Amino acid sequence: MTLTLFDRPPTPSTQQKCRGFTLIELMIALTGGLLILLGLLNIFSLGNRAITQGGRLAEITQNGRIALERMSRELRQAEELVVALPETSTVPAHEIQFQDGHDPTSLTYIRYYLSGNALHREVFYYSRSAAPTIHVHFQDINPDGSPATKTITEDTVIAEYIATLSLWGNQLINISLTVVEGATSSTLTTILYGRNLH
Repeated sequence: MTLTLFDRPPTPSTQQKCRGFTLIELMIALTGGLLILLGLLNIFSLGNRAITQGGRLAEITQNGRIALERMSRELRQAEELVVALPETSTVPAHEIQFQDGHDPTSLTYIRYYLSGNALHREVFYYSRSAAPTIHVHFQDINPDGSPATKTITEDTVIAEYIATLSLWGNQLINISLTVVEGATSSTLTTILYGRNLH
């Protein structure tokens, strides 16, 4: 009878080749695999957090930029400031009132101010008590000597998440906005020339 390779009984050298992993080797392999998996999850989480924070920063910066652009456009056309701004940024103003230069037919005024974390745009006019629908200059007085009456026609929120509003300067008006949402903040500044201010 002839024995083939497959019919032979196993020898000690072939028994060692067929042997599996030991429990310690399996534990080391699983631990290493888990550490690599945890490292990859941590990298993914950090990347996701960075993308979220970057998106939030872009959103609040855009919000501040829109508010700053709107204020700048109207201030460039302003005819007169109701209250003069401080010359330097050491003690800046936190609101601004000016005569609207877009409508020369009526004396309309605009005020930008913060209320909470919202930037408001208020439109108003002054009138005398004898003629409440006729717009007059903000320094006009009634016949009895009392100041002209202020009438607000519009008060809207134009931007949210605004933490600070600072204004200073004369014809060169400096505006600084700090926009904050959660732990993300951004400060935007601009300098504009009030070409119609006198």
